[in-house]
Amino acid sequence: MLRHARALAAALLLAAPTLLLTRTVAAQPAGAPLPSAPVAADSSAQGDAVKVFLDCQSRFCDRDFFVVEIPFVNWMRDRIDADVLLLVTTLRTGSGGQELTVTFLGQRRFDGERDTLVTTTLPNDADDVGQRELVRLLRIGLARYVARTPLGRSIDVAFRAPTGRDVGAVANPANTRDPWDFWVFRVGGNASLNGEQQQSFGFYGLNASARRTTADLNVVITGGLDQQSQRFTLSSGEFVNNLRSRFMNGLVVRSAGEHWSWGGKVLASQSDFGNEAMQLFAGPAVEYNVFPYARATRERLTFLYTIGPVAYRFNETTIFGKDQETRARHQLFAGWVARKPWGSVNLSASGSQFLPQSHQWNARFSGGVDLRLTKGLQIGINGFYARVRDQIGLPRGQLTDEQILVRQRVLQTNYFYGAFVNVSYTFGSIFNTVVNPRFPSQTAGGGTFYFF
Repeated sequence: MLRHARALAAALLLAAPTLLLTRTVAAQPAGAPLPSAPVAADSSAQGDAVKVFLDCQSRFCDRDFFVVEIPFVNWMRDRIDADVLLLVTTLRTGSGGQELTVTFLGQRRFDGERDTLVTTTLPNDADDVGQRELVRLLRIGLARYVARTPLGRSIDVAFRAPTGRDVGAVANPANTRDPWDFWVFRVGGNASLNGEQQQSFGFYGLNASARRTTADLNVVITGGLDQQSQRFTLSSGEFVNNLRSRFMNGLVVRSAGEHWSWGGKVLASQSDFGNEAMQLFAGPAVEYNVFPYARATRERLTFLYTIGPVAYRFNETTIFGKDQETRARHQLFAGWVARKPWGSVNLSASGSQFLPQSHQWNARFSGGVDLRLTKGLQIGINGFYARVRDQIGLPRGQLTDEQILVRQRVLQTNYFYGAFVNVSYTFGSIFNTVVNPRFPSQTAGGGTFYFF
């Protein structure tokens, strides 16, 4: 009996695949082809995919999001290994949004090839909206490179018919009905409070702005106020430090071709730290850009000159015995900003001088560079140095040690400076196409050394 049961079980096991196949065939419609066996993925195609390096500083640049949404390229951690460099630069639009410019720079097998695509976002667009718009632009630009690889057979093009006005079209006051007449307003504020038994710190600030931007004219009005309060319990008693500052700026800029612009500036401010109960300035300004303004997202070399009267009223009598004073002041600024495949650089020099007191002046030099020197090696250097000879608002008398420690008043000085250096070296796999967001606050990246 047991022997017959074993024979029956063996027969059923042998017949199971045949029965399953027969059931599958019976379930197919008449004339329908049998399902084909799965085809093994062509791993060599992904290995030959376009290697891409992303250089982006916009708030919409979430690299992990791009890696997930654009899986048909290999994302490199170093520009030297890439076939295409993606350089994303931004400019603020008149409405407060961003104009995103993506430059596709070919190298290695695409050496010498270059494309540029531009899109815009609205001022209130969420990060997700901006990120998806940038992904759309990257897909369009990368398609021509991917089409020339084995993965090109897997790429298709989809079209979404426009439902309204073309995105990115330049609005013109002459042919656009705008109830706000291109004015954009913004208000905001912030506050903080922290402390303990023997000390406390409080801060609040308010700010507002109004802008009107067209192709020929840019009008900007900004203002704000800050209030800082500090309290310390010392052996000599309680020490309180309250500092206030207020400002209002007005700027009008008129375009005058591809290189020139001119306008005027008005400033009104108050600063307890600077011993200024009031400062008023008004004067014309002119700017020259060596490069056309159309290249402003990639490179600028500008020279700006301003001149005009400035009036002061001081909180405390100054070391020159003045409670108020009116002077003429002129200022020259020169600045170079560039974004290149090898990194970015910014250099500037400025100087101002009171007239006719030419011996009262200041000069400031600043710069920063972010270089990708060799494969995996990056260095960032930033610094500034200033010579000061125009502190006409210094208060008379000596400051206490407590006032000096909490920086209650500006101090007399002939110079000030600052510097910062960052060096990093990354090594290991050149491919970086996998995103794993698990335990993000606990996951430490390996293979990178930082020197400060």
